[in-house]
Amino acid sequence: MSYANACRLEEARHAGQGAMVTKLIVLCALVGLNGCNRATAGEGGQAGAKAAVVGLVKPLRKSISRQITVAGSVLAWQKAAVRSRVSGYVAEVKVDLGSRVKKGDVLALVTVPELDAELSAARALAEAEQARSDGADSVGRLASKRFSRLHKLSKHYPGAVAADRVDSAETHRVRSRSAQRTAAAHRQARLAEVQRVETLHGLQQVKAPFDGVVTSRNIDVGDLVGPTSQSPMVTLVSAGKKRLRFALPEAEALQVVVGQTGLNVSVPATGAKQSQRLQVSRAAGEVDVTTRTVTFEADLQDQAGQWLPGLYTKVVVDLVRKNDALTLPAKALVPGKTTSRVWLCEGGKARLAAIQIGMDDGAVIEVLSG
Repeated sequence: MSYANACRLEEARHAGQGAMVTKLIVLCALVGLNGCNRATAGEGGQAGAKAAVVGLVKPLRKSISRQITVAGSVLAWQKAAVRSRVSGYVAEVKVDLGSRVKKGDVLALVTVPELDAELSAARALAEAEQARSDGADSVGRLASKRFSRLHKLSKHYPGAVAADRVDSAETHRVRSRSAQRTAAAHRQARLAEVQRVETLHGLQQVKAPFDGVVTSRNIDVGDLVGPTSQSPMVTLVSAGKKRLRFALPEAEALQVVVGQTGLNVSVPATGAKQSQRLQVSRAAGEVDVTTRTVTFEADLQDQAGQWLPGLYTKVVVDLVRKNDALTLPAKALVPGKTTSRVWLCEGGKARLAAIQIGMDDGAVIEVLSG
């Protein structure tokens, strides 16, 4: 069908519907630009010339955005390389790869024989200091009573008690109080030592710092472990919410702000069936001088546990969005050396018209004027 016939038929169809159509854009559907150009000869062209198959479209007002597609990675919201805080031997391992744990659950037991002896010694010394403190308290109470009795007697019966006896009793009372305070301080120090060793003793139970999943186990019964071990006993990642991390070139990064929506993430490994629409949650706040990029993060909700940490993702970021742009399909455009043009259908005839284009998302272009 020629452009002229297509224009007349399309205008007639719209007129039959009562629509006021003044301009329609010719859309080359099945042939290339050269075929479209040959069709402008109309029905009177060369004999045997193949007719161009065309369609007509109206410019539409719709949202259009300029986007950038980058690679991203899924990260755990929390990740811990769990080590024993005391040096000892693994007595029991209570979890394995993939185990789900709650905060405070015991992951492994570590035995430190020296701690048992140290705890017994600390408790014995604390008991000795307690006895010494009790003795000092008894002496102090007796010294206070003796001084009080002599002081009252000398006050009511002057001369009945020698003054040096009263002074000696007072001195003894003061010294007794000092001995009480010293004994009490020693007792507190011993009790603190007992508490310290008991804390270390409790650290033989290696516990989960948060709810999560064990992603690696590097120990067996009998292994020597400690705070400076080269490998962690287990690695734990939190369940539920995850982080999406991606980087944008500095030019595009300047167009993205924290809180911005229009962030689409999908997993290529699943054929993009696994996807979410997110908003930017955090930005690094600096340009990496090596890659000339800025790192961003978004929060991923993952109650089903499908977004595994480490997943490779495709991230599509809306850089600029217009909500009421005049648009055309990109394939309606006839590119030129200096201008962009489209075939315009008016009065049953097709003609080339120059237009000024704005945003282009690959499928749709924005018409600014023309």
